[in-house]
Amino acid sequence: MANARLRSDFDPLEHAEALIAANRADEAAEHLRDLIARGRGGLLARLAYTRALLTADSIAAALEAAREAAQLFHGIAAAALNLGEALLKAGKLPTAISEFQRALRIDPELAEARFLLGRAWLEAGEPEKALQEFHGIHWESPPADLARKIAEANAMRAAPRANARYFGSAGFSGGVSGAVDCISIPFF
Repeated sequence: MANARLRSDFDPLEHAEALIAANRADEAAEHLRDLIARGRGGLLARLAYTRALLTADSIAAALEAAREAAQLFHGIAAAALNLGEALLKAGKLPTAISEFQRALRIDPELAEARFLLGRAWLEAGEPEKALQEFHGIHWESPPADLARKIAEANAMRAAPRANARYFGSAGFSGGVSGAVDCISIPFF
């Protein structure tokens, strides 16, 4: 009888989150993949699945899972945020920025999307845009990382440079003339 009670009280999402917290992200991803395959994986299960894959550094699989969730739940800000995070981790800055912006169009108060958009702008070599996003965050308990990212953006603002990862191999050199040291033109 005790086993039956435990079984009925079992929450698969809580179990997966506990596995991720215990550094067993691969096991959590497998558990969530099975849950989704059995047709029991709604939005929360799919978001947790992507998070487990990202934690396990399975970036390609996380990107695929996040894209699928974003397609299924197109008008949900959390799905756009989830895809943006996977794209950011995969190094696809322009597309990640677009997804974070989409999440904020759906829910302008989504602090995590604003924070990650700021991080993406920072990685793209756009400290002014990063600071604008960071200062727009209304969080009761901001992540420990926020103050560090703001300091990093302020330091970058003093000496802006184009990020090769963001600008790719478009031939951007940064030096245009003696009067202008850097022009940042994102390629979306």
